[in-house]
Amino acid sequence: MDESPTYPFEQKCPFAPPDELVRRRDEAPVSQIRLANGATAWLVTRHDDVRTVLTDPRFSRAAIRAGALRGGPPGPGGPGGSAEGAPQGGWPGGPGGSAGGAPQGGWPGGVPGPGGPGGASVGPGAPGKGPGQRFDFGMALADPERHARWRRTLATVLTPRHAESLRKAVGQAVDEVLDGLAEAGPDPVDLVSGFAYQVPVRVLCELFDLPEELRPGLWGWAAQVRAAAPSTAAFGAAMGALFGVARQLVEKELAAPGDGLIGSLIAGLDEDARPSADELVSTVVLLATAGYESTAVQFANGLLALFQHPDQLARLRDGTVTEAAAVEEILRYAQAGTGFAGTTVTTEEVTLGGITLPEGATVFISLDSAARDERHVDRPDTFDLARGAARTHLTFGAGAHYCLGSSLARVELQEGFGRLLRRFPALTPAADPAAVEFTANLFHRYPRELKAVLR
Repeated sequence: MDESPTYPFEQKCPFAPPDELVRRRDEAPVSQIRLANGATAWLVTRHDDVRTVLTDPRFSRAAIRAGALRGGPPGPGGPGGSAEGAPQGGWPGGPGGSAGGAPQGGWPGGVPGPGGPGGASVGPGAPGKGPGQRFDFGMALADPERHARWRRTLATVLTPRHAESLRKAVGQAVDEVLDGLAEAGPDPVDLVSGFAYQVPVRVLCELFDLPEELRPGLWGWAAQVRAAAPSTAAFGAAMGALFGVARQLVEKELAAPGDGLIGSLIAGLDEDARPSADELVSTVVLLATAGYESTAVQFANGLLALFQHPDQLARLRDGTVTEAAAVEEILRYAQAGTGFAGTTVTTEEVTLGGITLPEGATVFISLDSAARDERHVDRPDTFDLARGAARTHLTFGAGAHYCLGSSLARVELQEGFGRLLRRFPALTPAADPAAVEFTANLFHRYPRELKAVLR
């Protein structure tokens, strides 16, 4: 294409893909883009092509991980970067770089990574780590051999059956949050801070069977993460606190395995097959970061979509559609990604959508665009809870990096939306939902607040 607008493209409506994204999906589904720092990359926009990138091993995250663990990509990441392991054209943004488009303080670790940052400076308080070092997010960016081993291990406990076994506990966690909302009285409440961000951290406590003495640390981390975006320094401090909680939990579970996820991993494996203590710490951190904000913003976006479509809200409220179907359509229509998820690098020359990508090319996928691809979904721009089905979206990824926590996330969202509407059947927005202000960090966009009247 002759022109190459800066990516991510300007988005005027929160749940409507940018015009430029729609145009490219129709006219040039695999095309070059320019990032704010001047680097170039490739963007994939159609559902089938996006699935190919997610499942074809020639599109690798290993180079992304190498840059993150090395301390991030070189300099401002402009074209022609020559640091070892950097993709063709340089990395899309260096740590603390001043290239336009980077969040305040620079990119968290310099590498946009799937499901969370590729790495971030560690603040004080993280055992064994000091300022300027990098987090190892383990499985999310692991090399294929390590990723496969780690995934097989986690898959023994993160199963759909395990998620269903937690449904009662998840429901109780939701009810505790709703009890707090009920105490607010007749005044409007903010469903973003008072509900969407409250439920996931309570569920994480249940998932890890977190001891009471460690729960304040997790709550503190959660509050820091929400307040920190998009500052890298504040994010690093928050992650340092989380690593501290994770290490204490792992040490406790290694000494006496409990009933939580980490205890089950330890108890269910022979010592030779057991992940190392550091890998277990990284597992806690990865699952916490992937399971906290991503679920919170999906709650927030889903509630806003329901408020903007009162006919669909009524169908969910009166049981015309199931909570399971509603959640799948919310996951498709009201996605929270900013466009920097799913970054990969080609390991060899690849032809995709009729376009030849060179070895070492940086490739972005648009899950938003894939979810609105009329070649895959009928009436893709219509919010219709009745058609909700997992096949309509790739929100949880596909292939080797398919989200292992997807079953638990679904249970959480189903229980959350269902119990909220049963507890407060007269729930209505306190202001025009079309005028809600959005905010964003590197990976998510969501309503800054969402005021509602409960009764």
